[in-house]
Amino acid sequence: DKCYAHIVNGEDLLLVTVFVSHCWSENFEMFCDSIFETFRHWTVKPNIWICATALFQTTDPEKIALQVGTGSDPRNAPFSRALQRAEKVLIVRNDMVDLYSRIWCCWELFCAHEQGLLERPGVLMVSGPTPPMNVDAREARPKVDISSADASNPEDKRTILESVLGSGLELEDINKKLTEVKYFDCTSQRPRGGSRMSSGCCPSSDEDSSMLESESSSDDEELGNRR
Repeated sequence: DKCYAHIVNGEDLLLVTVFVSHCWSENFEMFCDSIFETFRHWTVKPNIWICATALFQTTDPEKIALQVGTGSDPRNAPFSRALQRAEKVLIVRNDMVDLYSRIWCCWELFCAHEQGLLERPGVLMVSGPTPPMNVDAREARPKVDISSADASNPEDKRTILESVLGSGLELEDINKKLTEVKYFDCTSQRPRGGSRMSSGCCPSSDEDSSMLESESSSDDEELGNRR
């Protein structure tokens, strides 16, 4: 049994450069457009880690559990191990489902926060459509609450929340960052003549939100797509 990345790359394993965080219940064409738009102006294309291509796709629940099951620690999951190797993180939103209504998407951003990636300018990139504004601008946008996020496997949610609550990080700070990324306006980063699927860099935690930057193995965590 081989994942797509193994089939394409063979034994020529690639180290992950950019970890892609996204939700499976999305429009695949929109997802691809967001990826292509993000790296359209990069002279050297990165090796990207996408769970759909880096993990073996099957309907066999036992094989799925072997790949994705967290056991007692979600840091052992392939998503977590890949993120530990990544230099950058790309959040790909969509117009089908709220990423941060899903516990694994919340977990991935939490891990990036815990690893200090969000403190480094230019590391966190956001792509895809921005959630619509409220009709009444005076009405506050709903905040993200990681404890309310769903999971296909209830045991995954339990172990993830246990790890988050035992991390020493404040839940309020985690939810604040999740909310910031959810509503980050990529259109403000759109280059002249750019497509509707814009992307931009979210400000690092120690930057003012107005100072936005634009950026014109045998182990599965080491695999990305071939350039």
